[in-house]
Amino acid sequence: MDSLAIYYDLIAEENYDSHYGPNVAGMIVGGFLIGSGTFFLSVAINDVSKNDFASAISVGFFSAISIPFYLVGLPVFLYNTYKFVVRKGHANRRDEYIDTLKRYKERRENSVQWTIVPSVNLANAGGRLNLLVAF
Repeated sequence: MDSLAIYYDLIAEENYDSHYGPNVAGMIVGGFLIGSGTFFLSVAINDVSKNDFASAISVGFFSAISIPFYLVGLPVFLYNTYKFVVRKGHANRRDEYIDTLKRYKERRENSVQWTIVPSVNLANAGGRLNLLVAF
């Protein structure tokens, strides 16, 4: 198998696992849900200092509302953050393979070396030139 084909296969494999756009959207949605839960919890904490019946109801209500936001938002945010880091690593590795492939192609194009070596044949009193080609 040609070395170029190996590089192309590696790039294609990493490219398949490197799309992290949906994870960014998931991080935004998870962050929004966590922020909403924090908002409702802060409203509940703000009403704790009041000593009337309506504020006691609002503390319980806003505390109860904040829990589902946290229960959904935290797993969504953490999962998408993890997948973002993993997929970003694949994208970085793909870019490294692309750079390595470019350097390999440059070396391959400039790798032919021509060398002319004179040789002397003392037994037959003659000489010649040898052409050595190295790839």
